[in-house]
Amino acid sequence: SDPESGVRRQPSGGPQSSGRKAGSGPRLRPPTCPTFLPVHSSFSPPTTVILLILLCFEGLLFLIFTSVMFGTQVHSICTDETGIEQLKKEERRWAKKTKWMNMKAVFGHPFSLGWASPFATPDQGKADPYQYVV
Repeated sequence: SDPESGVRRQPSGGPQSSGRKAGSGPRLRPPTCPTFLPVHSSFSPPTTVILLILLCFEGLLFLIFTSVMFGTQVHSICTDETGIEQLKKEERRWAKKTKWMNMKAVFGHPFSLGWASPFATPDQGKADPYQYVV
């Protein structure tokens, strides 16, 4: 700009110097970090690592617990005895059936993906007299 006249002069090369058409609008900025990602954590990096290790350990304990519970339930179904009955060593007063028949008696007939769904209603089929259909 010229300080004496107060008139601003355009930079050398004019508006065409950037290779854009005149009046084509403002130049867009490159994308920045998305706003949904935290920029700053309230924990220091060593604390974050320790907390992640503790979280993984907690997840491992939960996996072990649920695996043991699942295994004991399947074992009880297959042997047709509860853990208490096994500890008491009570004499069985019912006919022994195959593991597959015990699984079908618990989950319903016939085998389907509904066995894994908590929302499916089992089809009991013909229940034996000693089986209680609730």
